[in-house]
Amino acid sequence: MITTTDYYLKDMNARYIKWMDPVNHIWMKHGDGGVNDTQMEVGKGYEVAFDTTTNYTFTGMPGAMIIYDDDTGFLGFDHASEAKNLTATVDPLTGNVTLNWPQPSSMDIDDQYHVLRSFTRDGFWKGNYVQLATLPFDMTSYTDNGNATAGTQYYYMIVPVNETGVEGASTYSLGVWTASYSEQYDTIGLPLKIGSNDTADWYSDNIPNTVGINYYIVNNQRWGWHSVRMSEGAFDPILEMTYGYQISTSSGTKFTFIGV
Repeated sequence: MITTTDYYLKDMNARYIKWMDPVNHIWMKHGDGGVNDTQMEVGKGYEVAFDTTTNYTFTGMPGAMIIYDDDTGFLGFDHASEAKNLTATVDPLTGNVTLNWPQPSSMDIDDQYHVLRSFTRDGFWKGNYVQLATLPFDMTSYTDNGNATAGTQYYYMIVPVNETGVEGASTYSLGVWTASYSEQYDTIGLPLKIGSNDTADWYSDNIPNTVGINYYIVNNQRWGWHSVRMSEGAFDPILEMTYGYQISTSSGTKFTFIGV
């Protein structure tokens, strides 16, 4: 799929698309007199101007993937409950990613887990993944050392395997995406669907060195500002996917998003 600003400018029939240059901290524009075609990325923030109210449908892969048991007789993770409970925590100093998951009720003493990792969101569907480890049935935690560094994205999946080598239903895949932000101003967008509805205040408090976050108030056609010094709830919107925001920092920093 082509993901340049020029493609979306024409396909969406937009007047222009703007984004923040992370190096020079200035707005760049393609269209309406600006000729700055660039590759667009999931999780980056963009401003799109239209002459009339417009609907546009984005299509793509689901946020999470899962491998079903294909009626093999070995169930693996229950897709309605157990498969959703793969979690990840990240050590901000070492970049270690620690995965935890529940033991499926169908697991037996001779069964095992395969811990898989992909570099792309659709990697498990395309077969573009590596097997990091094979673990016994009662080991439900694994640490992938040092991979959550700035500018990286990884996706993880746990696949149970019985004693005869038959795969059961997997967990849903889980993404770990580490974004780096330049000193002073940079664009921010949620690259993954996060399980909780966190606000600008939460991100200001949890992204190191944050001074505040700018957000666009569509109804008023103006920018709003939540400073790290403001209390929770004061000019404090919930940050959502597909929306662009601007983060102000006292120095370069990074933050790891975990979701699908």
